[in-house]
Amino acid sequence: MARRYLPALAVALLLAGAIACLPPKDARTQALEAQNAAYQLAREGRTAEAIAHYTQAIALDPGLALSYHGRGVAYAGAGDYAAAIADFDRALELDPGRAFTYFERGAAYYALADFPHAEADIQQSIDISGGDPDIFYPAQSLLDSIRSGDAALDAGR
Repeated sequence: MARRYLPALAVALLLAGAIACLPPKDARTQALEAQNAAYQLAREGRTAEAIAHYTQAIALDPGLALSYHGRGVAYAGAGDYAAAIADFDRALELDPGRAFTYFERGAAYYALADFPHAEADIQQSIDISGGDPDIFYPAQSLLDSIRSGDAALDAGR
């Protein structure tokens, strides 16, 4: 009976040897995997875990703007707007052309009732978005609220 398992065992040993010979994943690959896991956790509402995974991705590759952006979104979702803004700042240093990052940073400023900074960032997101409706419509809605004074009234309540 043991003989019938020998071919399967041989294949398993060959595969294990081949896997052991593979080069280890580089830091960027590990960072992208951590970033992807963080994104999935954030989508599931597991914000603290998402922040931890984004932090791991940043530690592995501090040059990935999207990791800072993602962690900023997670911080904003947790109500830590100062940390969110710091991450959006770093993301924009690394990739200044990301309209979504300007929008998210503007939304964080808006949540803090810092309307001059919010307005500047939100307008910048519209200006560089190329008319992307996923940015334009929510951004224009926030701008209308700021410019009409409704945002200031809501903040005073």
